Amino acid sequence: MLEPVVGVVLAGGKSSRMGQDKAALVYHGRTLLEHSHHTLTLSGIHQVYYSHPEHIGDSYQNMGPLGGIYSSMLALEEHAYLLFMAVDMPLVLPSLLQQLIVNQHAQGVHFIDNPLPFMLVNNGTTQALLKQRLDEGKDLAIAAFLKDVGALALETSQRQQLINVNTPSQWQQLP
Repeated sequence: MLEPVVGVVLAGGKSSRMGQDKAALVYHGRTLLEHSHHTLTLSGIHQVYYSHPEHIGDSYQNMGPLGGIYSSMLALEEHAYLLFMAVDMPLVLPSLLQQLIVNQHAQGVHFIDNPLPFMLVNNGTTQALLKQRLDEGKDLAIAAFLKDVGALALETSQRQQLINVNTPSQWQQLP
């Protein structure tokens, strides 16, 4: 039987290339923040939190998504499994997230060549690995951290769901 998984929407970025807060953009009648929450819920996740200054703020400032991931891990340390999803990935379907959830046996799991979305075991080991990376302040890429934890990289035929939207022109191209 699978353990409960908690969802975390990474929505604390500056959205500088978009020119406005991506979390507030409306996609098919919902803000991207609401859309992400809905997608996580449809995947079977019952608790969803936001890595965002108004919710779970970064304990490491200006460290990109890893700062939000670490802060979320600490704030939610009573939860063993966390699934992280970027707010700017509106094409992700619940079935894709379920592929991550069913691989709980791994310390971490993501899709090949795509660090987001990913699921992570939230324990002292993964927290310490991420804290060390943040303290050193070098190679703050999510992919490098996932390599540190030995995350399982899954194949997927659903690559089109894994695009993120960073600019107004990318936004306009969404279906």
